[in-house]
Amino acid sequence: MAYKITMEQIIAREQLVGKHYMLLDNQEELRQIERDLEEKLGCFVKCGYDSCWSHKYQEEEREDMDYIINYELYLTYEDKMSEGNGNGGVDGEVHELFYLKGNGDYIVITEV
Repeated sequence: MAYKITMEQIIAREQLVGKHYMLLDNQEELRQIERDLEEKLGCFVKCGYDSCWSHKYQEEEREDMDYIINYELYLTYEDKMSEGNGNGGVDGEVHELFYLKGNGDYIVITEV
């Protein structure tokens, strides 16, 4: 049976909307977002940045996002760290967080 995010996890994930993350060296803010998502979702998470112009949002004009953070869910740390990841994780999905860039030194999650 395929892994599915529960309603409780969806509600917990929505608590990230409005949260500020300081931009740090070596994209350490992504590691903090991963830790926050792992706490909310109860599984391992791998995040990466993506441009909102790179795929399905390229034709839309949206004021609620500058960029996207893609993330995948994994049941084990080993799966998260394996070289072959990028296949959508345990549920086959690449999930998204939208964010706005603040005054250049932080981002704000606007939609999950």
